[in-house]
Amino acid sequence: FVLRDWEPATLNGGQFAEVASRIVYHLDSGNLNKRKDLNSCLTYIEDETNSNQHSFRTRREALHFCKALRLIYKFRSQRGAIHIDPDYTANELDSTLVLSLSRWVMSDLLRIFWNGDPSIVASAIREIIRYPVPAIFEVDGLALVLRTDCSAQEEILLLLHNAGEKGLSRTEIGKAAMISASRVTRVLKTLISKDYRQVVKRSDEQYQLTLNGAKRVQDELSEKLSLT
Repeated sequence: FVLRDWEPATLNGGQFAEVASRIVYHLDSGNLNKRKDLNSCLTYIEDETNSNQHSFRTRREALHFCKALRLIYKFRSQRGAIHIDPDYTANELDSTLVLSLSRWVMSDLLRIFWNGDPSIVASAIREIIRYPVPAIFEVDGLALVLRTDCSAQEEILLLLHNAGEKGLSRTEIGKAAMISASRVTRVLKTLISKDYRQVVKRSDEQYQLTLNGAKRVQDELSEKLSLT
């Protein structure tokens, strides 16, 4: 998807839907079947004749999963290896929808069934829904901004946007940013200052974007998140 190759994203979404439907079926029926097909799993949950026993927390949540998974799977089945439709071509809009729905399903499964620290699952969900940055290339644990038209501020903002809630240490920023150490220090001070408040230095010495910084990336730097 990040490389703008739309078809694999939709095909992988179909595979995800198959596995997720078995998970939801297992949670609802109490039966574990690793080979049961998507339609059989969801038909049991939907239960239009009201003849099945259900264990899912609420019927509404179970039916929401069914609708989302059927929509994801529909795109796969219309362009899969067996059911190729010559008039139907994978595109960015379809691929974006499949990716977003898949993230919603994964996040909501975590939200409903996570039994641990709520703050951990909340952080995990925020990371799931965060899109990768095509303009960032990661190798050997180091993130590099591939665009050559970014100012020092913009480069550091993109790096911190890519890091998400994990944030980056001053050392990591210094290694990743293609600017001098003294310039990194000056830029961070500016972004943290009361006139900007776009970056915050946490108690664990990690730097993280604030909502102001995230808004600036979204409003001013959205075009620089991509390579094209």
